[in-house]
Formats: sequence, C-alpha cells, structure tokens
Amino acid sequence: MVKRRCNCGLRKAGKRRRKVEDTSSTTDRLSHLPEPIIYHILSFLDTKSAVRTSKLSRSWSRVWKHVPVLDLRSSALRGLVRLEKFVCKVLSLRYDLNVRKVSYIDDVGYGFQRHESMMVRVIKYAFSHRVQHLVVDTGYDSNHDDTHRFSFLFGPIKNCDHLETLELGSVTLDSGFGYSGFRMLTTLNVRACMLDTDQGDDLDLFCNFPYLRNLILSDCFLPCTKSEGNLRVCGPELDNLELNAMDQFKIEIFTPKLTYLNVRQDLDSLGFSKLTLPSLDHADIGMLKVPGYDSDKFKAQMQQNLTSLFHGVHNARSLKLHGCSVEIVDDVCEFLKQQPPPFKRLECLIVGSDSLPKELIDCFFKGSSCQEPSIVYDLKVVVDNFATVSDFG
Repeated sequence: MVKRRCNCGLRKAGKRRRKVEDTSSTTDRLSHLPEPIIYHILSFLDTKSAVRTSKLSRSWSRVWKHVPVLDLRSSALRGLVRLEKFVCKVLSLRYDLNVRKVSYIDDVGYGFQRHESMMVRVIKYAFSHRVQHLVVDTGYDSNHDDTHRFSFLFGPIKNCDHLETLELGSVTLDSGFGYSGFRMLTTLNVRACMLDTDQGDDLDLFCNFPYLRNLILSDCFLPCTKSEGNLRVCGPELDNLELNAMDQFKIEIFTPKLTYLNVRQDLDSLGFSKLTLPSLDHADIGMLKVPGYDSDKFKAQMQQNLTSLFHGVHNARSLKLHGCSVEIVDDVCEFLKQQPPPFKRLECLIVGSDSLPKELIDCFFKGSSCQEPSIVYDLKVVVDNFATVSDFG
C-alpha cells in the first residue's frame, strides 16, 4: 500500500507567498508619502536623476517639477547638444515656483564659450525665481576673456534681496562684482577665479556685502600681466574666513567680528601686509615647504612672514598648526625668541606631531595671560590637501 504524503502545508505556504507577492505588486508605498517629504528627498539628487526617479510611480510623474532645487551638470548627459535640450526642457516644463537652490556646473570641461548662452539663461531663470543659493562653475578654460567675466554673466541682475549663498568657480571677478547688488549675501565661496579689476594693484572686492559672514577664497590668481596684487578683505559682520593657496597676493584683513581664520598656503606665498582681528578666537594654519626652503634668503623672508602672521592673530585663544607647520616654526625658533611674545590670550595649542621642544612651547605661551594653557598632540592634524573646501554642489 502506497502512503500518500500530505503537502497541505506546502500549498498553504505557496498561497501565502503568492498573496504577499500580489499585495506588494499592487501597493504603491511611495505614493503614500507626504509631498513635502518627496520633494525633500528628490532635492538631494541632481536634476536628471530626479526626473528619472519620478517615473517610479504614476503619481510621481510631475513631482520633479515641484522640487525646489535644480542641480544641472554637464556630466549628466553625453554631448553638449543633448545637455542644452535637457536644460531648456527643464526650465520650460518646471512649474512657475520659487527655487531654493540652483547649480550649474561644467564638470566635463566643455569650456565657457561653447555653452555661455545656456549658462546665462540658467542664471536669469534662477534670479527670476528668487533663488537663495546659487552655484556657478564655468569649468576650466585656459583663455580667460571678457565672456568669463562676472559682469557678463550677471550683468542684467541689478538688485537682489533674496540671494544668501553664492559659489563661483572659474569666473573672472571684475569691478562689477563689488557692485552686484547682492547686499543680503551671507556666504561667498570663490574657487579658481581670476581677480581682475580696474583698481590697479589694490583689490577691494568684498566691501559692499554688509551682511557677509562666511568667505572662502581658494586657488584665486591674478592676470598674467600682473605679478603681485594687494587683496583687501573687510566686512563688518564677517565671522569665518578661509584662505587656500592664494598665490601672488599680499593680503590685508580688517574684520572686527571675525572669530575663525583658516589659512592654507605655501611658504613663498604666505604674505600678509596687515591683519586687524580684535575678536579672533581660533586660528587654523597649514604651511608647506617649497623648493629653496633652506636658503638663507628664503629663510629671512619666511621669518618676516611668520612674524607678521603670528602678530596678526595674536588675539587667538586656540591655535592649530597642520602638517609640517611645526617643523617650519621650529626652524625659526631662535628668531622668534628674540621677538615680542606674539600671543596674548592663547589657551590651547593643537599640533600635528607627538612632541614639542620646550623652547618652542615657551615661544607660544610666554606672553599669554592664560594660567593653565594646554597642548593637544594630534597626528591626524596634517595637510593632505590644501583645498579644504568641499567640491561645489
């Protein structure tokens, strides 16, 4: 007699599995999310990805048109023609709503002249929709001509009371920049830009931004016709200042409310003509050696530059020295010992080494009013890359 096996349990399990599959195939969980959350999620994507993501659900087909962020990158599509068509469609099909942030970044390197009209159109669209945060990077181009100039890109924009953050890359900042009308600007990030005005050798580009609190200048340079320029940084409300690889400049800083200064420079370009920082709390300094560092002529210049820098940040309560900065300062310790004590309020010294010579410690703390100063040895404090500013976008 053949015994029959009961597979009722297997049949029931199969029914349950099919029921779960049927339920999951008919339930659109994405559609039940509140619209503000959906817009917020998509705002973290570049615009091309946001458009594609809208196809995940039928009810999402027009969601991308509400997203308050436009992130347009030349790498999003292959070929400049396809990119231009995509940008034009996005700007024309998007609902007529204000936009919080607009980014236009040439991360392929087409060169400004090949898509200048499209870039100007994006900028006009951003301002007509009351953009608060704007990022413009024209991409690398060896020929800096008039079409790169700020006054060409932003010429039609006369007054703007809604722009709070501006990030510029590979743009020539001319005289029009200082009179741009961005009076409500609080954060300015300038990277790989040429500074070229009709002010002669003195550059005073930031004096007309009364509410500017954060300023980051990285890898900026002068026209090839100039070998050196005086850059003046002033601002009644400026609180945070970062200077990274600013070659060719003698820098003057007058900021009564500045509390944080971050400097990343090669030794041969560490030039400060005057520093007035009465409210400074923290100075973050990174220096790199350059060829010819050991020569007597260079050492004399280095002594002068370091003395000027340390006396300029004499109000700092905290000082951080990155990478080989400690070694550089140690090399001129004998010279510093003969100078007036540079720091008056220093409480904490953070260094990227495991020890400090006693005479070097005395150089930093002998003029401080702090009764119990501290030293933090942190080997993670190194300079791997001068560009501490995050990439645009």
